[in-house]
Amino acid sequence: MIDRAQFLAKTFESKGIIQAEKQSACRVPKGFQGNQDQKALSFRMGNIVQEYKAQYQEKHPGRCSQYALVEEACSIPTDTVKRLITGKTRVTRPQLAKFCVGLKLSVEDADELFRMQGGCLNLSNDFDYIIYHALEDRDKIDDFLDDVREYTDVRISDGY
Repeated sequence: MIDRAQFLAKTFESKGIIQAEKQSACRVPKGFQGNQDQKALSFRMGNIVQEYKAQYQEKHPGRCSQYALVEEACSIPTDTVKRLITGKTRVTRPQLAKFCVGLKLSVEDADELFRMQGGCLNLSNDFDYIIYHALEDRDKIDDFLDDVREYTDVRISDGY
């Protein structure tokens, strides 16, 4: 979880989700042009989900739904997870944040996904700062959602 005093003492250049042209959400430093690649992002997310399922099955042999595992870990509904992975729905920054934090990705792996979504994590933005620290601290999804609600104006749902 975020250290309240440290967060409140920090001055952010931007807050929330910066809306770029064509309503593609991105978090970028001034003057940076995003490198969105939704197809590659969906494909990479699908690979990560398969890896996550394989790791889960090593510990818990038997059949399970990869989508149900992601729903439980990330608080993203199963039907939404399917649409994100198949590329039928554009991946938003809040969805990607929940995905990365819920599956406990490394900061480097998450940053790769955020770059494909529209811009790498930017610690001068309050929302990205919370994402970064949640990844670094390997926060639970509920703690991450609580921090986002408490410290930012970003609308992020529990998925239910």
